[in-house]
Amino acid sequence: MADDDGPNGWIVTDALLLQAAIFTAATVSGLTGFAFALVAAGIVFHLRSPADATALILMGSFLAQVMSLLRLRQRVAWADLWPFLAAGVIGAPVGSLALGHLYPGTVRLGIGLFLSFYALYAMRLPVTYVSPLAGRLSDAIVGFLSGVLGGIAGLSGALMTAWCLMRGWEPARQRAVFQSFILVMQAYSLMSLALVVGISQHSLIDLAITGPVMIAGVVIGLWLFSKINGARFRWLVLWLLLVLGVVLTISEISAMLTSHPG
Repeated sequence: MADDDGPNGWIVTDALLLQAAIFTAATVSGLTGFAFALVAAGIVFHLRSPADATALILMGSFLAQVMSLLRLRQRVAWADLWPFLAAGVIGAPVGSLALGHLYPGTVRLGIGLFLSFYALYAMRLPVTYVSPLAGRLSDAIVGFLSGVLGGIAGLSGALMTAWCLMRGWEPARQRAVFQSFILVMQAYSLMSLALVVGISQHSLIDLAITGPVMIAGVVIGLWLFSKINGARFRWLVLWLLLVLGVVLTISEISAMLTSHPG
């Protein structure tokens, strides 16, 4: 019993919490195609240093996206994807350069408010709604802005996911587009992290510890995705965007109040 309260007990608890966070994030990612980082961050950043947490989340999210896209590979259409990617690879370094002039917390707060209001607005629209602005030019603008947001705050998937819901595409086509985009942006972020900061041995050990539950979570999420229709997928994504938007907004406001008391 003494070990439960000592270092060994803490190591076991730490590993279980880490696995629970990654499993939950992987299941949500497998089901919806996004939100791995936002779901995992709440716990992982409390258990690991910022550098190790970021590395683990990026590696886990990247692998989860690869697994999902292998399942959806036949739905990936270059004609759908290239406007987003061409603009996104330009926007990502722009966001990284802007990072020194903008406060990431303010950007995250803005994204949180946008997602909250967007989800509430989109819930009032019919399932078959297609934005009158839908087209290659709008896709490129969204891709560029998503790249910028990824460079500034690591949120390259939020705007992409919201926009794809407005394109009138069925769920598998939506996922093939925004998951391919997120995958490329994460690969860029992961390479930047590896070159600038480096990936510690501790992060690689964490990836090995959480790898099995991450794979299980993605598989379960993809199985659940195969059981829902387009309308349910849309509602599921909108509710998830709303929850993530509210949580992001509250956490950033709380952080601002804590750092500027009185």
